[in-house]
Amino acid sequence: MLGLCAILAGTGMQACKKDDKKTTPSGTTPTPVTGNDNFEVTVNGTHYDPSTINVQYVGGVIAADAIVDGNTNFAIYTNDELMPGTYAIDGNTQFDIIHSDDNNATYYASTSGSVTVLTHDTVNDRMTGTFNCTLTRTTPAATKTGTNGAFTINY
Repeated sequence: MLGLCAILAGTGMQACKKDDKKTTPSGTTPTPVTGNDNFEVTVNGTHYDPSTINVQYVGGVIAADAIVDGNTNFAIYTNDELMPGTYAIDGNTQFDIIHSDDNNATYYASTSGSVTVLTHDTVNDRMTGTFNCTLTRTTPAATKTGTNGAFTINY
């Protein structure tokens, strides 16, 4: 699925600006919002709640790029067949999280953790869920921990 990241990153994605900013105190479990696209996660103690989320649906893959600022972004890539339940994130699953903190010069990829798909409405093209993961970068080597993640994606 990482190969798809480069393909989708170069294409025009549909931008969605969040109408409401929701803040979740560190250490609590967030609840996906109803309505608009949403993404939030705490990484190494810093809470991220991007205001712009670009969503694209191509060939059965849902891609959501959550932009924090010019240097920091997160992306979720998942299969459109993922149904409610809890799944392991192991770098080879149907759910990946990619993160960059240096204007896309390098990337962290989810290598372990879990995602819980709370709802997936395939008629109205909407998925909600929560996640925790370890994000790993190979060059230069580094690891980050993502906790209290939540998403709402309309595709």
